Amino acid sequence: MRRIPPFHWWRTVFYLIPAISVYTIVLGAASIVSSLFDRRGHFAHRCARAWSWLILKTTGVRVRVEGERVLLGGRAVTVLSGHLGSAALPR
Repeated sequence: MRRIPPFHWWRTVFYLIPAISVYTIVLGAASIVSSLFDRRGHFAHRCARAWSWLILKTTGVRVRVEGERVLLGGRAVTVLSGHLGSAALPR
């Protein structure tokens, strides 16, 4: 089994977990409160997009989209995602 360098543990405990917790609490609360006023959910959707964008930037995840032209047709599509690196599940 590979040892995790100490830096990664400290970064996770003292930076990633607190940052993501703050994002979740602030944007989650804003989303819930907005549901009282925005019945269509536009603001809640923007909160969800900001939350996911912040988490991706904080953790350093890069996203690559292939075949986005297929989405422009207005038809139903199936989306598959794959990942590599430290986010991958052990086999």
